[in-house]
Amino acid sequence: MFAFVQNWILQAGAWSTLGFFVGAFLEEVAFPLPSPLLLVGVAFFFGKPITIAAIGKMLGTVILPITFGATLGSLVVFGIAYSGGRVAITKFSKYLGFSWDEVEKVRVKLASKHSDEWTVFVSRCIPYTPTTIVTVLAGIVRMNVWKFILLTFGGIFVRVAGLFVGAFIFGQSIFK
Repeated sequence: MFAFVQNWILQAGAWSTLGFFVGAFLEEVAFPLPSPLLLVGVAFFFGKPITIAAIGKMLGTVILPITFGATLGSLVVFGIAYSGGRVAITKFSKYLGFSWDEVEKVRVKLASKHSDEWTVFVSRCIPYTPTTIVTVLAGIVRMNVWKFILLTFGGIFVRVAGLFVGAFIFGQSIFK
């Protein structure tokens, strides 16, 4: 089994790069994959020496495709919350326990601070956090789309690169 996984990963051609992109996109939209676990597993078998070429291969075939895929996937959820959040909250406010007016008050309060921006960025950096909730809230309070994209991309890049490099280094010592 390890040999199969190792051969598949070491042949990281265009289809597996696309697979990382699509997998990260789907994980953000519908949560079918535990991407941090997959990423750690991939990194364990990526290659023997840590070289500039290996770092370039990591960046181009795994880290950036996952970062772009997850960012685009989160934009789908963000867009739905951005466009439909007000309608849903207005319609279901009696069941939710809050109204759209209360959401507007929170939005105005957050606009005067940078706490919402830090929350989006930090939630993306930390593995195994439920980032979909943060994405929905950012959409509902109508965070600036470009800020959301930048913070999401940066946070996901930090998380993916950290997980991958850590697993790559520890994988080298485990699978010698």
